[in-house]
This record gives sequence, C-alpha cells and structure tokens, in this order.
Amino acid sequence: MYQKIVTPRANPVVTPEQVAAFGRFECPQQYVSVSSPLVTTAEYSLLETMIDAATDQVETMAATACLAEQVLLTLDFFPNTQDPRNFLQYELTYAFAITPWWWWGFPTKDSIELVRRPVQVPSTAGNNSGNITAVSVANNVLTCTVETMSTPFTVGSWVLLQGTQEGNNADPQATPSTTPFLNGAQVQILTASATQFTAAFTFGTVSQVFTPSSYSNNSDTGTATVITNPLVITYYDQNGILQTWNTTNYFVQFDKVCLAVGNWWPLTDRRQDCIQISYWAGNSATIAPSRLQMAVMYLANHMWNVRDIVAVEPTSEIWGTLCLMLSAYRSWRIPR
Repeated sequence: MYQKIVTPRANPVVTPEQVAAFGRFECPQQYVSVSSPLVTTAEYSLLETMIDAATDQVETMAATACLAEQVLLTLDFFPNTQDPRNFLQYELTYAFAITPWWWWGFPTKDSIELVRRPVQVPSTAGNNSGNITAVSVANNVLTCTVETMSTPFTVGSWVLLQGTQEGNNADPQATPSTTPFLNGAQVQILTASATQFTAAFTFGTVSQVFTPSSYSNNSDTGTATVITNPLVITYYDQNGILQTWNTTNYFVQFDKVCLAVGNWWPLTDRRQDCIQISYWAGNSATIAPSRLQMAVMYLANHMWNVRDIVAVEPTSEIWGTLCLMLSAYRSWRIPR
C-alpha cells in the first residue's frame, strides 16, 4: 500500500496571527519594511512553515484531511482475491504456524477502506451536462459529440457518461446492448469545444480476448456530466493493460469503496501497486473542524516556543494532549 497527496490543501488551516494569539506571543512582522514588491520576513515565513509542518503531522496522526485535498492510494490486490505476497508463506507456513494458532483474521471482501478521511463522495448533481449525439473510439482516444453547449466542458475535468446505447465491451459493434461499454464510464477530457470533447479510453479485455481497436456510433444517445470530487479507480488487468474501472461496479459511502451487488472485483496482474485509487478527502476547502484547528495551533505554538525534540518531560505531554485530542478521528476499522 502506498499513499500520496496529489493535490495539497489550497489554504492554511490556521494563520500565523491565530497561532500568535493562541500562544500569547507577538506575531512576527509579515513584510520587510519599505519593500516593493512586498517581501515576507524570515520570521513570518518560519512561522508559516511550522504551521504547515504541524498540519501535516496532525493529518497523519488523525488519518484525516484538515482541508480538501486529492489523495492517491495504491493497492497490490483487490479484496477477496489472492495476495501474491502470500505464495511464499503458503510454502513456509508449517515451519512457524502451529495449527491451533493458525489464523488469517477476517479480511474485508466487499469493500476497500480509504485511509485519508473524510472521503468526499463523487457527485454530478447540478453540474455542467451535455446530451450525447455520437461517439467514436480510435487509437485509445474517445471522441464524443454533444449538443451545442452554452458552457463547454473544460480540459482536465472528469466526465461521467450515462445512458449510452453502444454495444458492450465484449462485442462493441453489436447494438443495442444490455450493458453498453460506455454507460457508467468516467473519462478525463483532453480537448474540448462547444460541441465535442476527446478523452483517453482503453478498450477492455474479456476472457483474454482484445476488443476491437476502433468503434463508432453516429446516432448515439446519453449524457456526459462533469463529476465533482471524482473518485477514479484504475488498475492493470491480467494482460498488463491499464484500465479505468466502470462506476456501475461500485459506489462510495462511509469512507469506503463498496462493491455493488451482483458485481465482482476485476482481475489484475501481479505487479505491486497495480491498483490506483484517486479521490478527494476533507470537509471543506477553507474551514477545518475546530478540534483539528486547535491541534494545529497547539503543535505549531510548541514548535515556535520550544526548538527541541519532543521526547522527555515536560515536552512529552505535548504528544499526550495531541493523541487525546485526535483519538476520535481514528477509525477502529482497519484499512486494507
């Protein structure tokens, strides 16, 4: 498992002025006197750095995003599938695991716990939407024609395709189909105009058989809608091809990716980090919960006043206070 902040918080959780008021010390002067353009003083910049460092530490301790940020989480295998790292353990298990004490625990089979929380649920409600009139796929690029839009789609936006009528990914050229291969697909826009957009799209593989490399439907229907807080699951399939998992297979709630009823986790190859989940976490982009603000001010104030490591009395009580303050954010559910 690997975790990375892809898009960091856009705003500070607390300001230097708030930390100074909290710690009852004089806030450093923000700008060098009589400077044009404005130049931040070294002390003010240092306090800002301490606030950022304190925020990062609080987020790590609480496994919580103080403000909205985009997170990348990778996995080596989907739930209820074979962990490739266990192969060696199968061969050596009798050397160290006596049968009465042999126990695999109770791994989650129908959901994936997302580590950084709270997870923002993807939504299309009230977002920019266009009616599809034609689609084509060639050289792994999807071209989608839509009715003239007063507000065109923007490059980089994630779009959800719904209600499409083209054939399924086992036989895309057979129409109509009960499982259209674009219905529920989410794609990221590469180019856009008032009547058309393009996006990267890889045809899937079914039973080791590659689907056709091109497809077109000049009388298609459906909608393309921008996604707020997109959660995107990509994985390398058993043939080593990077796929984007269709949203009809899962839903997001309770800080988890939950498998939809009647569906199953896709097959992947055996490489590490073969599954990548990109999602947004945090309650707001500008205002953090009060307890997290207090924890950041508490730690940043300590960093400002005590330039020593937190190891022995009386500084060790700092960690005790932070742990007590942030303990409610820790979930007893164990992420995979």
